[in-house]
Amino acid sequence: MADMQAASTLLVIPAIGGTAATRIKYDGDGSRVAIWRRLDNGPWARLNLVGLALAENPALEPAEAARADRRGRFTTPALTAGQVLEYGLLPADGEFDPNMSGFSAGRFLAHLTILALLAGDNRTGWVTDGNIDVGGTYYRRQVFTADFPTAMRMGVGEEAPFRDPDSGIWTLPGPFETFDAPADMNHILTAVDLLPGHHYFATILLIDAQGRWSSFAEEFTTLKRRVTVRFEHLEVINDSDPSGTGEAALDFQVLRGQNHPGGLHLVASFHWEHGSISDKLQERHYTLTPFNFVSVQGFEPVTRSDREVVVRVWGTEFDGIFDPGGDEGAASRDVPLATPSGPGMESVLDQATLVAVTPSTDGSDFECRVTVRHSVEYAP
Repeated sequence: MADMQAASTLLVIPAIGGTAATRIKYDGDGSRVAIWRRLDNGPWARLNLVGLALAENPALEPAEAARADRRGRFTTPALTAGQVLEYGLLPADGEFDPNMSGFSAGRFLAHLTILALLAGDNRTGWVTDGNIDVGGTYYRRQVFTADFPTAMRMGVGEEAPFRDPDSGIWTLPGPFETFDAPADMNHILTAVDLLPGHHYFATILLIDAQGRWSSFAEEFTTLKRRVTVRFEHLEVINDSDPSGTGEAALDFQVLRGQNHPGGLHLVASFHWEHGSISDKLQERHYTLTPFNFVSVQGFEPVTRSDREVVVRVWGTEFDGIFDPGGDEGAASRDVPLATPSGPGMESVLDQATLVAVTPSTDGSDFECRVTVRHSVEYAP
């Protein structure tokens, strides 16, 4: 995967008029890349990576310099206090130009924002108003600085922040993610994909045009999650009995964990048997609602290894002792249910998911479909 990193994304300049720079390392994972740069929210300009490599080391052989389109290092321009420098990495052969209308930083394969501030004391009183919105999977922070524009950086993590001994800025030891916003007087930054029912910390850094800064820390707890899963309806596609009706049993399961081999554990299981099933057009539909095949999980905290909810169905059509073919099986794949993240998106209300149960044994043609409905809710 293509990657780009900076030796530091926060440059502390010791005195007015001073400058500072940092080193950028990038790797296209074997592919050619394009790196774009902009200063103080100005237009984006594409870098000449081969030219940068030769400028830093004129003795490079041509073949070695040519590899700079795939990986390399370079030094940023010197920044003065208050400046904001951004880098974005894209495929070299792509059609994206970050200057085109509608382009967002989320399209970059990698994106860096480097802030330069002036060494000094923490300023207070800059925030004139603000709002905090905490959901089950997100933290949204709005900050107003009505007297003058500031650039803003927000970090979110699970470990308690500390004041950096050199700069005095509130710092997270292991941030979950860092978010940046260009100079403005009204900032809204949102951290998503957080774990429900967990305690987090946030740090806010504001920097004005002169490089002066204000830093503070907050803490919050995300809402707990409840997931309700209901097996609602069965449709028989093929009862595997061309001359009449079949007899079948099905098992419906709800699992939690991480959807990879060995990563799921069973939380609910339901068994259904029917003495006579048919795939005829007027007889192929069976309601499961009266059986109350419902699993309710929560409200509860969710761990990183326990966050996915998956359903699985398998069944057997019994051909009986007089049928040389024997019993026939059918099974679904593991089907993950939607548990989205973010404000206005994380809650799910009675969403339907169709689970295909297809032949799973040699010579089987037993096949059906199951409708599953699920809801995701959050509360303190």
